[in-house]
Amino acid sequence: MSWNVEMKGWDEARARLSRIIKELKGPIVAKALMAAALEAEAQVKIDITEKGLVDTGFMRSSVYASGSQESTYGTSRSEAIMRNPDAPFGHELSPHKDSEAFLVVGAEYAPYVEVNQPFLRPTLVRAGDDLAQVMAGVIMDEIEKIL
Repeated sequence: MSWNVEMKGWDEARARLSRIIKELKGPIVAKALMAAALEAEAQVKIDITEKGLVDTGFMRSSVYASGSQESTYGTSRSEAIMRNPDAPFGHELSPHKDSEAFLVVGAEYAPYVEVNQPFLRPTLVRAGDDLAQVMAGVIMDEIEKIL
């Protein structure tokens, strides 16, 4: 007596799984990280305001998110310079890998403010779980598109 087992759809399922794995190494991760960086950018700007760290609004406007495929640098720089054209604004920092995204404060004096009145690190620590949920949501949405 012999048994034959036929698995229908196995090749298609394996092809989809391979695509998901490939995408997770690149575009999906990049999209998820950028979504989290954009959320972090919004939270940091709110916290700068709530902590009373706004004089001209230059530093708050200078916060930007940068990923391997998109950045809010241009918008942030324009808004910041409108608020204080004389304040120095750093050059754009952008990741070269899909597995990275940056949250940057372009105001060159921001590190001095952070040392005396922390606004960046506390926000990121507090928002950590929310940022992880944003990333997980993007990843799940993108995987569903593939499936």
